[in-house]
Amino acid sequence: MPPRARPRAKKRLSEPVPRHALPESPWLVLCGLLLLSLALNANRFGNALVYDDLEVIKNNEAAWGLRNTVRIFTTPSWWSLAVDYVNHWRPLTTWTYAVNYSLHGLEVAGYHVVNSLIHGVACWLVFRVLVASGVAVRSALLAALL
Repeated sequence: MPPRARPRAKKRLSEPVPRHALPESPWLVLCGLLLLSLALNANRFGNALVYDDLEVIKNNEAAWGLRNTVRIFTTPSWWSLAVDYVNHWRPLTTWTYAVNYSLHGLEVAGYHVVNSLIHGVACWLVFRVLVASGVAVRSALLAALL
């Protein structure tokens, strides 16, 4: 009697993807989140400066360009009605306004576009941190979208 042939192992077409693996291109996720953020905020690009924008951008000399960077990081320059006109110190936010001002002056659409891009990058960073922590890619993307 001839020896019995061993059954052939089925050849896998691809290895399973570990649940912590990033998509092939994390940059594709970034681009998607940036485009989504721009699309969701597009209706406000034509709006004017309102409320505290007038004080923290238009009337705040520290936000009038990058020549004030040292002042931004050493002096309170954030006006607020919330605490009886007390100045607050928010240097990173004021610095982003100074960058915006350097790029496009008081053209409000630029502030809205840059703010939308910052939000898109923040969502992408949430996605990357969650995936690096072992969260499944789909769950991390859903959390980033929230």
